[in-house]
Amino acid sequence: MKKSVIMALLLILGAFGALIFSNIKSNSNTEMISPIGNSFNINTLGTTDEKKEYTVYGYLPYWTVSEAENFRLDLLTDVSYFGLEINSKGDIVKTKVNSEGEETNHSGYWVWKNEPVLNNFIIKSKNLGIRNSISVISHIDSVSTEFLECNPCWDIFYTNIKEEMEGRNIKDINLNFEYYELVPEEIALKFTEFTEFLKKKMRKDFPGGEIVVTAFADSVINQRITHIPSISKVADKIFIMAYDFHVTPNGQAAPVSPLGGAEVHAGYDIRTMIKDYLAFVPPQKLILGVPYYGFNWGEDVKTEDLEDDKEEEEKAEESKDEEREKLVRTSITQTYAQIMEKAENDEIKVIWDELGQVPYYEYINPSTETTRKVYFENEKSLRIKYRIAKEFNLAGIGIWALGYDENRPELWKAIEEEF
Repeated sequence: MKKSVIMALLLILGAFGALIFSNIKSNSNTEMISPIGNSFNINTLGTTDEKKEYTVYGYLPYWTVSEAENFRLDLLTDVSYFGLEINSKGDIVKTKVNSEGEETNHSGYWVWKNEPVLNNFIIKSKNLGIRNSISVISHIDSVSTEFLECNPCWDIFYTNIKEEMEGRNIKDINLNFEYYELVPEEIALKFTEFTEFLKKKMRKDFPGGEIVVTAFADSVINQRITHIPSISKVADKIFIMAYDFHVTPNGQAAPVSPLGGAEVHAGYDIRTMIKDYLAFVPPQKLILGVPYYGFNWGEDVKTEDLEDDKEEEEKAEESKDEEREKLVRTSITQTYAQIMEKAENDEIKVIWDELGQVPYYEYINPSTETTRKVYFENEKSLRIKYRIAKEFNLAGIGIWALGYDENRPELWKAIEEEF
């Protein structure tokens, strides 16, 4: 009985083997078929169909808080209130002396403490799961250096900022230290040391809290306050200010944030910048900051030519050609909403800069009869930048600044569709 069962099994196995062999033979001239199936992709192992969660980090300056009702909170992951300024001793600046010598409230601190719109916004956004943070501002070179060289001042600062964070139940901080000039490496390393000090303190008092450090676009290739090789090991994320590539007041008009055109538009561009950063920073730590503003370039009368009334009268008698010789090129910063209002009201044609991958338009200034050129960002150029952020697998994108688009919907639409 056992022999007959074994023989039956062998016959079945033999038939099955012959079938497989004939299949292989009949396909001997075709590409080898994967035993797991043609649709299998090794990169899909362990993954799901869920989309990657990108950071959408918005700066909220105290001067745009009134625009908060226009924000798409469903599209934001982080909002940083801009902000609280500190002095060289680590104290939060609460008052300032104006040009008339009078002491007045510091607007950033006053809005933080007293503006109900801000208070309601923070409560609402937190209820929606948005991370809120405080931007700590230090933009005066001498003040920043004195603070960074004063280690006891760091403890004073932490006591002060901890009180503000606890008062709003906020656990994240943005460090916005901006030097006008390049800095010695030892000062940049002190900033890294300060960031590390702050992180250790926050780890104990604010578990899960994050530190986002703001950095200039050229911080990898120039010695800025953010020493990228070291700060990247300490900060949770780096917000790259990928704008103000070209701000020289007497230069030619050029894009604020060119995607390409290094050595043509501004000596640097976004693609080059990202590659430089990625040499030192993991992509998941980088936020690509984009501008919701532009530069209006043109020619205006030299200010020194207007100091003397007699000279003013003499200039009035000169010909228009001679008058133009006394003009210098200047730039005016304008928000996206202001730029678009001008273009739409005056029916100005928007032109595309192919090299920089940004829009611009031109118009005649009636008071000087000279051409003004406005470079800015719009829905099209921002979509391109968002795709670059995804191409390089960055943490996400950041906005300077919330409210600069007022109640216009198109920039929110770009974020919604891209992320």
